[in-house]
Amino acid sequence: GAKAGSSGGWVGGKWRGTDGWGGAGSVALPQLDFRGGPGSNDRTGGSGEANDPNASALAHSAIDLPYHVQFDSFLRYVDSLPHPATPSYLELDLRVGWSPRANLEFAIVGRNLLHDSQIEFAGVNTPTREVPRSVYGTIRWSF
Repeated sequence: GAKAGSSGGWVGGKWRGTDGWGGAGSVALPQLDFRGGPGSNDRTGGSGEANDPNASALAHSAIDLPYHVQFDSFLRYVDSLPHPATPSYLELDLRVGWSPRANLEFAIVGRNLLHDSQIEFAGVNTPTREVPRSVYGTIRWSF
């Protein structure tokens, strides 16, 4: 018996700055409206369903360096969540990769580098989800 509506938009694009350097970016602005309809048993007015950020953005830069090294950076913003209240955050991920051969890559990745951790979801009846900073390595071998 609930009623819902949505509006907003998303825009994104890619760019190529110079030979070996480019990036991408996007912004999303969804607006969601949930409410109880006639005969609805939902006492919260749809607040459990409407727990989405009103804005999010992503900026990505990719640089090809000498000796088959790549450097990627990702800056992302997520607006606050309303139910339960969860703060907005801005985070940075970095990646350095080296490909000595076309089918082999070694990389080091740092995630959530601006803070020790950030809350991505605060729970009322479930645990709060806090994502820590992390650094890890990868090996990719294609055959």
